[in-house]
Amino acid sequence: MPAIPLRLALALTFTLTLTTTATLIGFAATSLAAADAVTAVANEPVVEVFFVNGDSVRGVVVSKTAETLVLHVVAEKKGTRISADRSFPMSQIKLIATLADEYRMRTTNTPNAPVEQAELARWCYEHDLHEEAQGHALKSLDIEPVNRDALGTMRHLGQIQLEGTWQNIDTWLTSKGLVRYEGLAMDEATRQQLITLNQKRTADATALSEAKQAVETLTNLNASAKTRVEKIDKSRAEANTAEATAGSRQKAVDAAKQALTTASKRVEEAGKSTASGNQSQEQQKRAAAAAATARDNAEAARKKANEALAAAQKDLAAADPATVKARKARLEADLTKAKADLEKSATELTPLQAAIPAKQAAADASAKAYDEARAAVQQPADLPPAVRNFLAADIALKN
Repeated sequence: MPAIPLRLALALTFTLTLTTTATLIGFAATSLAAADAVTAVANEPVVEVFFVNGDSVRGVVVSKTAETLVLHVVAEKKGTRISADRSFPMSQIKLIATLADEYRMRTTNTPNAPVEQAELARWCYEHDLHEEAQGHALKSLDIEPVNRDALGTMRHLGQIQLEGTWQNIDTWLTSKGLVRYEGLAMDEATRQQLITLNQKRTADATALSEAKQAVETLTNLNASAKTRVEKIDKSRAEANTAEATAGSRQKAVDAAKQALTTASKRVEEAGKSTASGNQSQEQQKRAAAAAATARDNAEAARKKANEALAAAQKDLAAADPATVKARKARLEADLTKAKADLEKSATELTPLQAAIPAKQAAADASAKAYDEARAAVQQPADLPPAVRNFLAADIALKN
């Protein structure tokens, strides 16, 4: 079960007896002692590490130096079990306590009240202290027999109340020659039959799922290969066009050069334009403005001609015989590989697609066989209601 973080503030506010306090201080001093070399710690108990900022983390000590503590941390996230080694600076650690230390602290500071005892029972259960969990749950129920949290913990522990006493459900069923499986009471032979059928159902469902995934993957690869072939064919057509139009592109370059020369001359001529000394001042201003406009227009024309020349030269370079030849060679190689990939994916896809109906039929048949076998299981007529309810809850919790 995932660990429940215990805040440092809670640990520091515990009212411990002198003996417990001395034990914890001694443990912390030992755990935080400096070491000159890394010490690998084997078979260490689970510890809770409290940090100076109030956070905490639970794990197993892997190694410790004067500077660093390496902790193996295990947690569950969205149903996935995650484990990893994490390093923590010793300077940030306030205290290291074992699970037993933490249990003693919690027990010492938990009042004998139904809610608090039920909470402690749940904490014990979540940390695999099942015997302690049952003891605290029973303390809660002695005071408040209908405490839901305590009853829930007892249910998770497999405990059921029969004839006024708490009994383990599996122990009780065994005494009647029965076992439980998938929310039903049955004999061992029937359970083994259902387990076998369920295993086949799971295996067939997995095989079907994997086959469908493989078909989907190959279908995507096939589509990708087709797209690559289409793109390469288009590029080949462009290369052939460039090769065929090399002459016209050279003419375009020549024309662009001529246009640039003409535009440059006009810019030069516009720059030489001056007003006549015989003109009036107003006429000279208008002439100067006209000359400036002519120069701007000529400069714009030259810039445009220069851009056209650059574009024409780029087109010509793309049509260079050596360049075109090298590009076409690359495209041919790419096309050969793309077609090979396409053929391979199509070859592999065909039998997989053909196998899907048979796998689907097998999965359906094994699921039906299991469901029919489970439905055929007859519950003993004298099964107490409390046991029936417990078994029904098994299914509810699973779903």
